[in-house]
Amino acid sequence: MASTTSRPAVLAILLAAALITTGSAGIAFAETPATTDVQTTEPADEDDVIDSFVERLSTLETVEFTRTTESEFGNETSRRTVHVVADLEDIQKRTETVNATVGSNTTTVMNESAIRTYDPAENTVSEYEISGEQTLLPTLDVLANESFVSYELAGMDTVNGNDTYVLEATPQRQAETDVEMSLTVFVDTETYFPVRIESERTGETYTYSSTVTHSNVTLNEEIPESTFELDVPADTSEPSEYVGPDVSAYESYDDLSTQATLSLPAEELAAAFSFQEGTIVEGEDYYSVSLRYTDGEETISVNTRADPFNESIYEESDRYEAVEVGETAGYRYDSDEFTSLHWAEDEQAYSLYGEIENGTAMDIAESIVGE
Repeated sequence: MASTTSRPAVLAILLAAALITTGSAGIAFAETPATTDVQTTEPADEDDVIDSFVERLSTLETVEFTRTTESEFGNETSRRTVHVVADLEDIQKRTETVNATVGSNTTTVMNESAIRTYDPAENTVSEYEISGEQTLLPTLDVLANESFVSYELAGMDTVNGNDTYVLEATPQRQAETDVEMSLTVFVDTETYFPVRIESERTGETYTYSSTVTHSNVTLNEEIPESTFELDVPADTSEPSEYVGPDVSAYESYDDLSTQATLSLPAEELAAAFSFQEGTIVEGEDYYSVSLRYTDGEETISVNTRADPFNESIYEESDRYEAVEVGETAGYRYDSDEFTSLHWAEDEQAYSLYGEIENGTAMDIAESIVGE
């Protein structure tokens, strides 16, 4: 990770790069590869490993891989699997979203002058002209830039049965900020391609974490020109103009509860947490209410929405532990810094997030369920 005075922190670029993939699809996910504990014995010369890694990314001609991104921001979790094919010499790329927690399945082709995206669910195609130098693989581009990122060899690990070098990244130039950032890259010992990237960005009121895995990797093989053609049905139309959701903020719990069409947690929750502010987000196919509570020191957020509760997101992830919230099944993820908890009740999905201990999170959730 790195930051400069003229750019945002490099880790922020890496975190955002995970969201730059165009298109999304239904829900059916590839299993996130498991890793073992990092070994402390360095298997090779540190400089050789780092130089080989940077050289590999810097000299790519073509690349094809399947990228699975699992991210958590506040109390929202998402997963997306995308197939990527890129010709870096001719500046062409194709992405096909295989699975995602939100949105529809899309295919996008990109060259140095335009981006075209096809959405089969809507049977629409969008085209945008672009200019200037294009970065086809922003995450890999940043990882290979030694003026942004420096590395230390932390040891070896195993990802999906393959040996990897573990590189811990640090910024070359760090702007003054209260944001804490971390980045770990797992590099295949044979190809020197990153097979797993773990990052976390923690601010005063939020934490964003992301795990990116690359599988089915093919390097520097010839790619047929037809790969970068976007074939669409003859009756495809341009999408209608996008209208974003309405967002309304409330400082009064009474005002929020009057306007909300969902059942809300109480104004006072367990562990002495009291309502601070709330927000209603209402779109054409989406409706949610977010409430923030404080005990005078810590702040938590509780989100509820009318969407069906998709347990498969949590059951198929090794990040979550199944728990009981009262008599309701829930899923909890915790780190040294925060806890997030997800459950459903009365056809509403709930998420709780905060820099609090497990027991406190469970008490608060059970006070909501028990209302």
